[in-house]
Amino acid sequence: MAPCWIQEIAEVASKAWRFGPGRAAVSVPQSTDEVLSKNATLERQRIFRLQNSTSLQIPKAAFQRLVKDILEQLNEEERKFEVPRYATQEEHAPFRMESQALFALQEAAEHYLTGLMEDGNLCAIHNKRVTLMTKDLEIVSRLRHRKI
Repeated sequence: MAPCWIQEIAEVASKAWRFGPGRAAVSVPQSTDEVLSKNATLERQRIFRLQNSTSLQIPKAAFQRLVKDILEQLNEEERKFEVPRYATQEEHAPFRMESQALFALQEAAEHYLTGLMEDGNLCAIHNKRVTLMTKDLEIVSRLRHRKI
């Protein structure tokens, strides 16, 4: 944690920037309870905003790379059991995907992960914890009869 005088300088500088030149800002120290309350309020607002948004949370490029890697692994596994090809057949891209299909796949993946996290959070709350742990997700997957 930074020394107290550094925090005071940062507060004065930010207040001076907000109030503009020529106006002095008085540094009023905040208690830790006020800071924690403000942080909790900001987090609640962020959670509420994310819950009400319809935009995707996983970056498109990262999800596209993940799908591409999975398809390449499937292609390699398929080649193990395949009869040798003729030279005229495509070697590079046996799988092709339209952008709408990728969007639908990403939406379904996010919906599944959101449900998994919600159920895991209920398990954590049942155990009188706030933190979501891997054992909560394992319990959810066992109750759903699926392995992660």
